[in-house]
Amino acid sequence: MSFKILKKCDLIEPYIDQVIRSADQNRRSFGFLPRPAYQEHAQQGRLWVCTDDEGAYCGHLIFGGKLPSLHVLQIFVQKENRGQNLACSLLHELEKYGEKYNCLSISARVAADLKENQFWERQGYKVSQQIDGGKTTGRRINVRVKDLDVPSLFDPAEFPSETQHTDLTVKTKSTLASVTYAVDVNVILDLTKNRSNAATVQQLLGFSMYGSGQICVTHEFVSELEKQSHELKHDPLLSLSKSLPTLPEVSTKVLEPIVSQLRSTVFPERHNQNILSDNDESDLNHIAQCIHHEITGFITSEKAILRASENLYHSFGIEILSPSDIVALVTNSSADTTAELSFSHDGSSLTITNFDEKDRKDVECFLIEQGITKSESSQILIVA
Repeated sequence: MSFKILKKCDLIEPYIDQVIRSADQNRRSFGFLPRPAYQEHAQQGRLWVCTDDEGAYCGHLIFGGKLPSLHVLQIFVQKENRGQNLACSLLHELEKYGEKYNCLSISARVAADLKENQFWERQGYKVSQQIDGGKTTGRRINVRVKDLDVPSLFDPAEFPSETQHTDLTVKTKSTLASVTYAVDVNVILDLTKNRSNAATVQQLLGFSMYGSGQICVTHEFVSELEKQSHELKHDPLLSLSKSLPTLPEVSTKVLEPIVSQLRSTVFPERHNQNILSDNDESDLNHIAQCIHHEITGFITSEKAILRASENLYHSFGIEILSPSDIVALVTNSSADTTAELSFSHDGSSLTITNFDEKDRKDVECFLIEQGITKSESSQILIVA
């Protein structure tokens, strides 16, 4: 029997209910994702479905993460289809995808008590660290990482043999740089109108509190709300938008060349038929402002924009994420930020990595031993 891996949203939509049922039946392994998250992942091309030659659902893969690192959220194969290497095929397809786009690594969080650890070990995903799971489960989580076969500055295999005495290695290539994301109007409306993913948006607004990045809005965001609320003296949504950091206004003349390129990328059919609406143009202006200011990305629930996310990234260098993507980023940040650099020279070795709060006193003692005053060490650790 042959199998197919479906990646396009229109092909996957008929299988989403089966994907959700399979995931809900295996919450011990996968945890919980709200229904809109599955639809958003499908629209972004980050939910893949495996089918047999008759079109029957056999399994699925969901991935997320932030370039240059990907993160496996779910990988599942139906019981009756196991033993045919379908999980391996899905994972290997993701690795090829990552290497195609120069991703450095793929990670996965696997509860330490699950037998699935054997599968990940066989696929070359090594445990980079263990972290605490949820308070209700009391589990330990293995953070497993595999570096992909892409060029790397510190890949020992690329050094000539006569220079290898430096013993310079990078144990994990994953990094999470400081980032800024602009939020679309529809995301805030999901919260204020208590739509199905309102809880996810609430978590999103706490994104910057985790130190993972900053949330802002575009000038177009504020202008759009002002048009809608001109009859209201006190619009709480408008007040909220004005309290958020806002990107400086950019003239239409400066933005138009960007918007012109975006029309065929985001709305190709409507652009060809010359039927773009005012809302479509407003959406494009949002994205164009983000591109102009060179911020990291744009958070939206708009299906057309999510479907174009891959093209937008490779054409303009901007990430397009759904609210659930950002929540997953925060949840898995410990898996994506565990960069550890080790090297040795003349018999001495040094390792640079993150420290846990329980190690604070030891770190303070170390700094004081290096001649740093207690006051100075306190300031250093606050910054850290």
